[in-house]
Amino acid sequence: MKRLVTGFILASLLLPTLVSAAELPDRDDYAWRFGLEIDSSREFQSVELPLEVYRSVSDPGLRDLGVYNAAGQAVPRIIASADAGNEAVEKELRLAPLPLAAAPEQLHEQLQLLMQQSETGTTLRLDSQRDDSRPDAGGEELSAYLVDLRELETELVALSLDWAPVPQGFIGSIKVSSSDDLQHWRQLAQATVAELEHQGARIEQNRVPLTGPAGNFLRISWTGMPDGWRLDTLNGISRESGPEDKRLWQELEPYQRSKDGRELLFDLDANPPIDRLNLVLEGSNVVLRARIEFRADNQQPWREAHEGVFYQIRRDDQALASTPVTAGAAAAEWKVTIESGATQGAVRLQLGWRPQQLMFLAQGTPPFELVSGRALDQVEGFPQQTQLGDRSIFQILERNGDPGIAVMGPREIRAGDASLRIEKKTDWRTVLVWLGLSAAVLGVGWLVISLLREMRAKEI
Repeated sequence: MKRLVTGFILASLLLPTLVSAAELPDRDDYAWRFGLEIDSSREFQSVELPLEVYRSVSDPGLRDLGVYNAAGQAVPRIIASADAGNEAVEKELRLAPLPLAAAPEQLHEQLQLLMQQSETGTTLRLDSQRDDSRPDAGGEELSAYLVDLRELETELVALSLDWAPVPQGFIGSIKVSSSDDLQHWRQLAQATVAELEHQGARIEQNRVPLTGPAGNFLRISWTGMPDGWRLDTLNGISRESGPEDKRLWQELEPYQRSKDGRELLFDLDANPPIDRLNLVLEGSNVVLRARIEFRADNQQPWREAHEGVFYQIRRDDQALASTPVTAGAAAAEWKVTIESGATQGAVRLQLGWRPQQLMFLAQGTPPFELVSGRALDQVEGFPQQTQLGDRSIFQILERNGDPGIAVMGPREIRAGDASLRIEKKTDWRTVLVWLGLSAAVLGVGWLVISLLREMRAKEI
């Protein structure tokens, strides 16, 4: 009964589409095609749009995309943007690290779990076997921290470290190991942390991503830290909601440089919804302050996406590089202006975006194909979008289950580049209409003038 109701509603929604289907362009009118392999058990399909699709349209908004079945009939389709409401939300949790003084491989000898029985049950207590009457455990240097996570109810994805300021700066390495019994340890993370002042720019890196489940205990050790370094606070970072962010990335080489090398132009040749950007620098000790601008095409003015510090630093076998920053731009052309600092090699622009999804109704006989690139769609008011882009169809389908996951094949030629140009042809029907209207206006004008002459003659 539920499927019958859904089918009736879909039929009523699709009726206007079927009536006007004759007005839709033929699939051979489009420049390119991409084969679509579907999950035949589902009523509608979803497929991730690669960069090649953005490079195969005449409209940056992707409104000249169509999906056709084997009989050459166009089917309903929409472009679903990545839902910002589903982005991962992170939360910081204060942790209580226990300082330990010993070589990392000897730390397990300092630790034991004590079992305590009481009326309320059996509990485990951590005993560090430290003599607190002696500072720093009898003069031994601080070499690690132990973190008890047994009471933590959420999974950690990273650690955030805070320490007392170090005037001379440093670049060091943090190693995080995990254990369930304090005897058997597995490496969970190794990351570079730093605090530097370089050419007037302050650089701090204090986040350590974790590569797996944290277990009951964490052991944090380090190398390359200055004498006396110790943690002030330690926070665990959990992902409270939403999936882990997925992004597509593209790294671009500049196609044009100014004479002084401080202005670089890049062309993505597409307009995906960019939300992350970075500069990838060559060299061992490079810090730049740069402004990054964008525009959709060369007819538009430049707009600023980000201005800030980017770096690539190596010291004592440790490497530290700037991480991507947040931006918001759907643009093909990019400009990087180096405001201060000097380069030691190539400067590349790294762009990232959350992939959009093409959703389509698997109506008719497979195989299905995605077609793209038809300049006349703009002249005709984007028929694929206006006639087949009804989101209400897919909202009904989504309430009845998830879509099938389609697989997109490589780009193939349909009509080719000729479809991306609009040929200027004389529309004789339009010419005749305008000639008729002009003749009618002239006729009305002649009648008005004749009437005025007659009225004047009678007055005389």
